[in-house]
Amino acid sequence: MRSCTVWVQILRELIVEQHDDFDAVLSEVEQYDKRFIKRGGIVWLRRFGTGLYRLRNKAMIETFMELTEGLPEIRVFEFACGDPFFAKTVLERVEVEKYVISDFSPIVLELVHEELDYYAQCEMKLMDARKLVESDFAGFNVIMCLGLEHIQNDLEIISKMPRDAFFFFSTSNASWDSHYRWFLSKEGIEQQYNKLLEILDISTVTWPANGAAKWIVMTRVR
Repeated sequence: MRSCTVWVQILRELIVEQHDDFDAVLSEVEQYDKRFIKRGGIVWLRRFGTGLYRLRNKAMIETFMELTEGLPEIRVFEFACGDPFFAKTVLERVEVEKYVISDFSPIVLELVHEELDYYAQCEMKLMDARKLVESDFAGFNVIMCLGLEHIQNDLEIISKMPRDAFFFFSTSNASWDSHYRWFLSKEGIEQQYNKLLEILDISTVTWPANGAAKWIVMTRVR
């Protein structure tokens, strides 16, 4: 297993060669992003993410298409994206009127730009999900977050979403140092979100390497 120092060196060589000062790049992001970068997270996404996330995308895209089939226009707002790979799958397979994808990390958005600049209907924004307000969700009928376990004030954010919008999110079944919550059963998810969301479907996708799973949750805002 590569050490942290090796990963940082790889990151320096592959990703931030355009910056004179590596430490200055690290100072642009918050503490979570610093840990992510030091562990080689972006390097991992670049080298292995596309292949690994095919598993997640395959599990999710059909459900996404079923969810949005009856909509005259599909206008998507994705927050705390973490990676651009599911957005790219949607844009390749679904006719989308507008797709706004956001994250609070400038480093993550560099990767998003690389993957999604080709799509004219896609707009990329630097946004802190924890500070989203009602106006950020206005005009969107599909809202997505594929890492809701990383956001502490999840219920506060959901309460600001427009009524009847579809909210499509994933969350974890396992504890990790950046997880504010995890769920061992569907009942736990329902208990957490049922007051604000009508739960339409809950499924799982499992990583073959370690058996960890992500809950894939389709809902409508009450």
